[in-house]
Parts: sequence; structure tokens; C-alpha cells
Amino acid sequence: TNIIKKLSLNPFGIQGLFMGMILGLIPCGLVLSAIMITTSYSKNIFVSFFSMFFFGLGTFPALFIISYFGQQIMLRAQKYLNVVFSIFMFVNFLLLLNFAIELLK
Repeated sequence: TNIIKKLSLNPFGIQGLFMGMILGLIPCGLVLSAIMITTSYSKNIFVSFFSMFFFGLGTFPALFIISYFGQQIMLRAQKYLNVVFSIFMFVNFLLLLNFAIELLK
């Protein structure tokens, strides 16, 4: 945990690269669903491999742009993020309230 703590305190440069590589080992729901879909629809292992390979290539540009420009965007938009976060939380509250009312009916 001390190594991870050191990486997360200053995630820039080579430390950021290592932190990204470590976090990249955690599969997200989108990757897991893509793996399940490609393996269930294809009986050929090579088709599944190439499907997942091109899925990874397709996600690379968005991840690169977010990692490269994310810090600048966050610094400039910090004052607006609290308002946007509050709006999203209120909308989430309304949706959950609606679902709860529908379940009680």
C-alpha cells in the first residue's frame, strides 16, 4: 500500500504512467460485457481475440485525450463542477424517488 500511496500522491510523469498501468488491470463493466459478448457470439478464438484487440484500440484515443487534457480542463472548470455535480445529484434523487414510488404501488 505504501507504493500505491506514493504513486497516487503525485500521478504525473513516470509515476502517472505506472499508476495508469496498475489501474488498467482493473476491468470495467464495459470491458467485461465486451468479453462476454465476443465469446458468446463467436466459436473462433481468433475472432474473439481480434474483437477485443480492436475494442482496446478504439478506447485508446479517448483515454489518451482525457489523460492529456484532463488536468487543464479540471483546473479551469473547478467552479462550475460543484454546480453541475449538485444538479446531477438532484436529478439522481428524483429518479430514485420515482423508482421507489413505482415499487410501492
